[in-house]
Amino acid sequence: MGAEPIYLMMLRAELTIDGRRHHAFVTDREELALESLASPDQGTTQGPIDSGGLVDIGSFGDIVSRAQRALDLEGRKPTDVRLTALCLSGHSEHLVAGYRDFRIRTKKGVRAFFPMQATTRQIRSPFRRASLRKIVMQELAEEAAGYEE
Repeated sequence: MGAEPIYLMMLRAELTIDGRRHHAFVTDREELALESLASPDQGTTQGPIDSGGLVDIGSFGDIVSRAQRALDLEGRKPTDVRLTALCLSGHSEHLVAGYRDFRIRTKKGVRAFFPMQATTRQIRSPFRRASLRKIVMQELAEEAAGYEE
């Protein structure tokens, strides 16, 4: 997305199941046992990424499973997944984002993920970035509403 460091805020998975799209934020690595982590930050994909750096977000299977749990769609078979990384630019608080689409196919009980484009597509439109910011704020409000005051 650029030469400067970025801060990964959220990872969004959009699953297509029975022709319908369902999305969930899958930032936290819920599949990892807390007692197995050397530090709490290993349980999330959120955090700074230096130029040329990377973050282990888990396997495709882990990500799809996290999304299915969050959406209460466990046991349903998705046909496609779109992964969107939502980040803050290192020099400002501008939202930057990119996504990549994958087809999900199964052969002899083994699930495989095939990219639908060669590279990650950046979301550059100010309108689309504003829309994503609104989605993030709505998701955070909904999550907070699920807790007692």
